Amino acid sequence: MTTHRNALINPARQASPGIGGSGASAVVRIGTRGSALALAQARLVAGLLAERQVPAELVVIRTQGDADQTTPLALIGGQGVFTSALQDALLRDEIDLAVHSAKDLPTTEHPDLELVAFLSRQDPRDVLVSASGPDLASLPAGARVGTSSRRRMAQLLAVRPDVEIVDLRGNIDTRIRRATGGDLDAVVLAAAGLHRLGWHDRITGYLPLDQFVPAPGQAALALEIRRTGPGIASRAAELDEPDVSACVRAERAFLRAIGSGCTTPVGAHATVEGNAIRLRAMVASPELTDRRWGLMDLDRDGAEAGAARMARELAGLVRADRRARRSTLGDAGGRPTVLVTRPGHAGQGLGRAVVEAGAVAIVEPMLLIEPVRSMPVDEALRVARSGGFDWVAFTSANAVEGVIASLPAVEELPVAFADARLAVVGEATAAGLRSAGLEPAVVAGRSDAQGLAAAMIRAGVAGDTVWLPSGNLNRSDLADALTSAGASVTVTEVYHVDTPVALSRDTHAALLQGDIDAVLFASPSAVRHMVDLLGPDRATLDDTAIVAIGEMTASEVRRLGLTVAAVADTPSDDGLIDGLYRALGARTPPVDMSGATSQSIGQEVTP
Repeated sequence: MTTHRNALINPARQASPGIGGSGASAVVRIGTRGSALALAQARLVAGLLAERQVPAELVVIRTQGDADQTTPLALIGGQGVFTSALQDALLRDEIDLAVHSAKDLPTTEHPDLELVAFLSRQDPRDVLVSASGPDLASLPAGARVGTSSRRRMAQLLAVRPDVEIVDLRGNIDTRIRRATGGDLDAVVLAAAGLHRLGWHDRITGYLPLDQFVPAPGQAALALEIRRTGPGIASRAAELDEPDVSACVRAERAFLRAIGSGCTTPVGAHATVEGNAIRLRAMVASPELTDRRWGLMDLDRDGAEAGAARMARELAGLVRADRRARRSTLGDAGGRPTVLVTRPGHAGQGLGRAVVEAGAVAIVEPMLLIEPVRSMPVDEALRVARSGGFDWVAFTSANAVEGVIASLPAVEELPVAFADARLAVVGEATAAGLRSAGLEPAVVAGRSDAQGLAAAMIRAGVAGDTVWLPSGNLNRSDLADALTSAGASVTVTEVYHVDTPVALSRDTHAALLQGDIDAVLFASPSAVRHMVDLLGPDRATLDDTAIVAIGEMTASEVRRLGLTVAAVADTPSDDGLIDGLYRALGARTPPVDMSGATSQSIGQEVTP
């Protein structure tokens, strides 16, 4: 991250440490990205402060998203890639106020920072910029359309399934040049950015809200401050627009309930309609093939809770669509046999999903998981019950199950955790918590210990107490990182992992005879144990399609000299099943494009 200062908005003043720095000046240091759009937005805020006799200067912060304009957003951090550097500058007292595009903000808010205002909203619609036609319908067959947004990709393909989507990064002017210079037939952008830059005339056509639901927070500006920062809170709060704030907070609640960032296509746009908040939303599957739209009026006082319910319902419908859409794996000629290596309840659930997909499932766990009941576990639960832990961090669903197994029969998990903030390593672990009636405060975007450590450190753990329910084979990476960040960490073994001494005779024979068509691996250790158990017969895996739950597992497969047939798009059962379809070359029928009424939850296509 790099920073530099722009000229003062009040040029008669000299650059100073700002209201939060040692100089105790009245100048507000406004943090902003350095793009033309970000600077225009920051100057807008500075102008509003100047109207209130508050002078300001701009401090430009270079973010990871600005430095890397070629890698797809989902691969360099997704949501938050444009905001984290500004938030870090706030925490280090380098700036007093950060100006964000609200759609770029992660849904998990830092405990030491506060979103103090949402400003008047620009036009929230997406727009088309094209030299090939005024709207989507007029684009040529197979047109090349540029966008970096998976939300826009999903909705584009619903309207024009024939177009070729080109992942597109760069500033707005760069994207427009590609659309008008013949490289692309069109690009899809946010109307608000073009309006704020005064580039109205470059817009070819506006995309309707009922077909292209905007990103949560799109076209709104958010102001963020330190909770302990002196002087600026009340003045910045004066810029808040209550109706905009209510709408954006409902949209963010929708996204938070989905439990995703940029990697899952999500749209949500709210408007005030009398005493209600009208929320229009869209959720799509990671493959962009299954999409659901919804429109609901929510009570204003309970809009955030209502938005969360709506999100869970739409997401559930998308998951059901994915299952219904898939052709059975057996349609390709005979039912393939799939070896599931996951342990416990997770392995049984994945086995059922394999059977539902039309294959034969053999469940042969490569790890044997047993909960640990011990005095250290009882003591840790006693401390948690009394509010002695600020955080409880789970690195796997096994840890959640281990804690639940150690509870007294009459006690529920929400009671045991009192007021602790809960952090989990990924969506599969989050699902385990939610099924027990708890909502995690932090869900790491990267499903590994390093990703969870980074997410918790960003949320603020310095000086906090953290309980880390663990397994006997867990590495110390997470505990070490949190300790280095100033947290006091208690590690307690709540489950024990052992490995089978041999493969079952039937499974070993099936592998030797070439009767196993695919193997599903959900962890690097499962891969290692399978190879160890096979010994000299490991070459039998060369004849199977290996599907890995994520890149860490895939890397272990490759390290051991094996070939990865597919990597799950999401670290979940659904992701593994989709990977299985790709690995076995199964084909799926076209998406059902039947219509639905607009006043509904779960439209399959736009009304």
